[in-house]
Amino acid sequence: MTIPAGTSASVGIVGLTLGGGIGMLSRLFGLTCDQLIEVEMVQACGKFGAKIIRASEHENHNLFWACRGGGGGNFGIITSLTFRVHPIKNVSIFSITWEWKDFIAAFQAWQNWAPYVDERLTSSIELFTKQQNKIEAQGEFVGSPSELHSLLSPLLETGTPSLFIDEVPYIKAVEFFNSGNIPENFKRSGSYVYKPIPLKGIQIMQYFLSHAPNKDASIWHQSLVGAVENIPPTETAYFHRKAIIAQEYITSWKCDDEENRNIRWVKDLREILDPYTLGDYVNWPDIDIKNWQTSYYGPNFQRLRKVKTIYDPCNVFRFQQSIPPFHT
Repeated sequence: MTIPAGTSASVGIVGLTLGGGIGMLSRLFGLTCDQLIEVEMVQACGKFGAKIIRASEHENHNLFWACRGGGGGNFGIITSLTFRVHPIKNVSIFSITWEWKDFIAAFQAWQNWAPYVDERLTSSIELFTKQQNKIEAQGEFVGSPSELHSLLSPLLETGTPSLFIDEVPYIKAVEFFNSGNIPENFKRSGSYVYKPIPLKGIQIMQYFLSHAPNKDASIWHQSLVGAVENIPPTETAYFHRKAIIAQEYITSWKCDDEENRNIRWVKDLREILDPYTLGDYVNWPDIDIKNWQTSYYGPNFQRLRKVKTIYDPCNVFRFQQSIPPFHT
């Protein structure tokens, strides 16, 4: 049994869920937060201390709505989550790599295929720097390797790919996709893609990865829609249901004197891709986003403020991009 979760073992289940939760089963089962049945939370009560409350479809419904995509740390301290689970056994996994010369063709093939293929298949593509000379698509399919191989035809017919494919127990797939721990010094940001990125946008990504601040910078993408879009954008706090791709900009550094140019690279990349993207995933928070309220939450932000006003009117739980109650 499992729930659809993320691909970083260092991320806790509560933060993952509260922000939505995308991963390699998203297109089949939906987001992590879509599996949520009940939340237990410690609510701050001013001079009366604190109390434990529960939220579900039948109790504290507004809070339950907010806990499905409204982001962590906003309303109280979560002490328990109850999920709906799904049976799963073996899955098929794949990795396809191309050299840098296939950059544009590989990305075009992937983005025109990944969000629309069989919903049992969720995949990602990571665009590495020119120094790394690698483009890599990976994915997980709840089905047989032979069926997966057939579904991969549009990618295998593009450029000169190298293919790895295998059938493994589900827990081995979790290990295969684990992105590991986050470096000590890093900058990340992200956005959503609602329609395929045109050639000019792909060429911009290629240019930035040709002039990256270090060889380990990359741009990572995951396919969405499928079961994710089966829920309307305002039915939970997670708004970006119609996005076809989640896009993440990644860089890290070791020496302090490299910090500014790495941060600038991400900021400039996000800004120049703005015509082709929308918003950001709240679980990839970026302090440099000025319109973070609508970037993370779209029109759901105003309802989130109402929930905040009910459950944390004194704004006890606050940080730089926390949801404010209405009277502060």
